[in-house]
Amino acid sequence: MQAAEVLRDTIGALVKRAPAIIAAAARELGAVRLLLRFGDGSCARLLGHSSTLRVQLSPADQSAEVEVYFDDRALGLLFDAAARPSEQALEQSLDMRGSREDLLAAWRCFRLLSQRASGLRIVQAIWADYRDSRAAGWAPPPMPEAAPRPRGPAHWEDAHWPALDWLDRRHPAGRDLLARGEPVLAPARSLWNGRDAESWQDAAQIFDNDLMETMARCKARVVDEILRLIPNKQPQRDLYSLMRDYVQREGKGLRPTLVIATCMALGGRFEDGVRAAAALEMFHNGFLVHDDIADESTHRRGLPTLHMSHGIGLAVNAGDGMHLFAVDMTLSNLQSVGLARTLGIIHEILHMCRETVEGQAIELGWIRRNFVPARDADYSRMSTKKTGWYTCISPCRVGRWRRGLPNRGCWTASTRRSG
Repeated sequence: MQAAEVLRDTIGALVKRAPAIIAAAARELGAVRLLLRFGDGSCARLLGHSSTLRVQLSPADQSAEVEVYFDDRALGLLFDAAARPSEQALEQSLDMRGSREDLLAAWRCFRLLSQRASGLRIVQAIWADYRDSRAAGWAPPPMPEAAPRPRGPAHWEDAHWPALDWLDRRHPAGRDLLARGEPVLAPARSLWNGRDAESWQDAAQIFDNDLMETMARCKARVVDEILRLIPNKQPQRDLYSLMRDYVQREGKGLRPTLVIATCMALGGRFEDGVRAAAALEMFHNGFLVHDDIADESTHRRGLPTLHMSHGIGLAVNAGDGMHLFAVDMTLSNLQSVGLARTLGIIHEILHMCRETVEGQAIELGWIRRNFVPARDADYSRMSTKKTGWYTCISPCRVGRWRRGLPNRGCWTASTRRSG
């Protein structure tokens, strides 16, 4: 299969399955005729026509306002939604010719297609077939990992918290973290990278025909990750064993599933979302421990609540420990995704925590004053803050950040409704 045929099949599939995306792309392209030449020698012309797009293979008339040459590297980067446009213009790889206005129109058209259509299964299937036949040309060369720095004299013993230990090794005592810190080096990834990309339907852990089984598998993997990271050190009986026991209780696994599903829907792999999902699950469990105390609940997930079986003091401390360990797991993403994405995940989790504690405060205040809201909007605002953000909204946003895509402008309606 040649690249021009991939373009034709992609546009044809989108015309049938996602006409709204095609219409938006056609509006961006306008009357510009776009001639595309590919590194394999194939050629196609893309035209906008009555709110749709048409592809002509090897047209006899090759007149066009914009002419573009792609090789495999440039074609792959076009579908890397995490890269800035300036990072996608590779020397001797991408060449665009035409007036400034027409070039911008063509660029906006392709960016819209790549951002809004790249997660669709039909598109992933088409490009996966093409990618698999030409995998060698897609993946960027691996970058060397930065060598860990020697440990400082004040940090000879591991804390057995993953982020703390990793940061200690990279930045010993007495070092200026900001002035001398080394960047985390990781190879750039494309949605269609022949080595790394994995479409949702190809992941062994995912079975679309059974949502509950999918959620159970995602939760099991995340719980395994949490248990692997919880320190095997003292105090076991009064802290770490409580944390370990609580996360293994029965639960649906909705939040981990949403994190992993969002990450994979945007081109990531199953394992990419596991650590972020584990951090979110630990936050969730810490909230539950404290929530049970505030609500004076006696049972959770079919077993006595932590404060009923171990006392309020140890339960509060275990809940605090879960939250702190969740922060550590969030920071441990530095090892794999670098500073910018990790800060994005932290920002989302902080926002989630703020919304949750505000919603909890509203409900507890109503209970204390024996107040029943008269308007549905008041209850909706409380439930969105207390439950909606950390159950549905934030897991999706964290999964998007884990894939490397900022959440600019997302969920604005929910944000307005929740205050």
